[in-house]
Amino acid sequence: MNFQKKNLILYSIVLISLGISVFLWDKILLPFKNPEIIGVYTQQEYHSLNDPIRYLVFISLPLLTWLIGYIYFYNSKFNKFIYNFNNREIFLYKKNNFTNFTFLLIIFFLILEFLSLNFPINKLDLVHDGQQLSSAYRNYLDNSLWSNSYVIVGIFHETLNASFVWKIFNEISIGYFRYSILIYLFIFKILLLILIYKTSDVLKFNDSLKSIYLFLSSILILSLSDYAVYSSDQISYREIPVLLGLILITNIFTKSKYLNLSIIILSLLSFPSLLWGIDRGIVYNLILLSLIFYFLIIKDHKKTIIISVSLFSSWFVFYLFLHDEFYYFIINTYNIITEASYIHGIIHPIPFTSELNSGRATKTLLSILICLIFSIKLFFNSNKKFSNSFKFILLYIALASFLTYINALARSDGPHIKSTFGYPLIFFTLLILNLLLFYLDSKFKNIFVHKNKIFILFIILCLLNFDLSFNKISKYNERLNNFINLPDQSFLKNKEIELLSKVSPIVNNYECIQLFSNNAAILYLLRSKSCSKYYFIWGLGSKKDQKDLEKYLNNKNLIIYGGDDFNWDMPVSKKLTYLNDFILENYILLFEVDNYKVLEKKN
Repeated sequence: MNFQKKNLILYSIVLISLGISVFLWDKILLPFKNPEIIGVYTQQEYHSLNDPIRYLVFISLPLLTWLIGYIYFYNSKFNKFIYNFNNREIFLYKKNNFTNFTFLLIIFFLILEFLSLNFPINKLDLVHDGQQLSSAYRNYLDNSLWSNSYVIVGIFHETLNASFVWKIFNEISIGYFRYSILIYLFIFKILLLILIYKTSDVLKFNDSLKSIYLFLSSILILSLSDYAVYSSDQISYREIPVLLGLILITNIFTKSKYLNLSIIILSLLSFPSLLWGIDRGIVYNLILLSLIFYFLIIKDHKKTIIISVSLFSSWFVFYLFLHDEFYYFIINTYNIITEASYIHGIIHPIPFTSELNSGRATKTLLSILICLIFSIKLFFNSNKKFSNSFKFILLYIALASFLTYINALARSDGPHIKSTFGYPLIFFTLLILNLLLFYLDSKFKNIFVHKNKIFILFIILCLLNFDLSFNKISKYNERLNNFINLPDQSFLKNKEIELLSKVSPIVNNYECIQLFSNNAAILYLLRSKSCSKYYFIWGLGSKKDQKDLEKYLNNKNLIIYGGDDFNWDMPVSKKLTYLNDFILENYILLFEVDNYKVLEKKN
């Protein structure tokens, strides 16, 4: 049977298996058990594990079909797969002066771009900004972590980020908080560039071609994320721990002198990755777990021991350092993992249908499947075009693509699905540019040898691609000082200023304020602490947790009730019916401002 016929049969079978996956999607239904949480899932008696299982079936069925079929039709290549999979250290980094210079050139323009930024003076998002500001203010007051804040995303993202900046500069402001986000975005772009740089270094190209590859892939990949803090990108700065993991993995799959050190650092970051964000930390640790399995498969016991000891050390040190907060972390994280989908989950659309966001989800799912197939297929081929190091880098980027989509399963709206498309785009960019330059080099040997001309072209393209303003750069310190010293009112709408003006005079008469509103920023704006750890009640759902909050309500607190409703979630009063009934029965109205009600307990 010839090559074309084999491929036609193989990919026809894969398409059939993909069709079966789509057919099975809405047939997978686990028995529902009411968790006493009101949300989209419970309203439709929908088990929270339905979507993850559907996702696994959708990806694994055509992937396994392709793998079995490929081995059957091309069994002669299986030995090549075994050889490549076991031979991780075939490439040695070489000194590439022009590539290094290109890397520094892009770094230079990234710095100029950062110094040219307009600072974000958008009106405050009382929900998402408030999620970070109010928890950070509580930490600023008493240094508490999970014990006094029910953390939904991650303690660093939600609490320590703003608090850390305020403590450094001994000043609290929204400007400092927003500036810290810009810094993380800048670090994120640098990490993306480092990943691309380390990938380009393992290509089977000369120095000039590596530089072109580095430059072109950087221009394309860095454009996936911008400094518009309130826009939804294909990839977010919250991926920093996963990116760090991928960068360290590039050292593991080369003859790098930092191999063991990279393994140790990768393992030590296991626990800190969860502090950054629970969702990204889970992805990071699953990637780390896959590395352990890899070393077990190839029987590299030394590396397995290094990872295991470093991993245990990471958790043990933080256990000793955090004391009681470690137990609060475990309880908090367990509750988020088991309850979050029921609280604010949105059922994932069926692929290839007209359901809302189905097109975006289908595009991303197919991209992930293609990434996985291509990354595995490369190991069946010779190393003429691709070094083994490059193959392993692509394999782990494909794995990151697969695992990151879990974040879109818990809340399957447009922005969350969009933010998982970045890793597939990085994968395709790195792979296609490699193939394209390999082809051009084989056809036109002499067009990539003039380094001076290439460098001048790089400079011109950088000037065109990066948003630079030398006037803004020259006035950067002045602009920054003005921004970080802006008063809170500069970021507020009139109705929010009115609320603060009426509530602020009476705040000192009460020990604390309890919000019965998703607008968590109110606590920060009033410089008041929450009466309970549930400062952001969007993460509150179960009857057990509602009763837990009730214990903190007494004659010494105010309740701020209501605020705007949002089309992306049902009203708080409908989600937290037990707590709502308790408040309406035991509290009286002091006054109203716009959609807010300020309540105090009856005598």
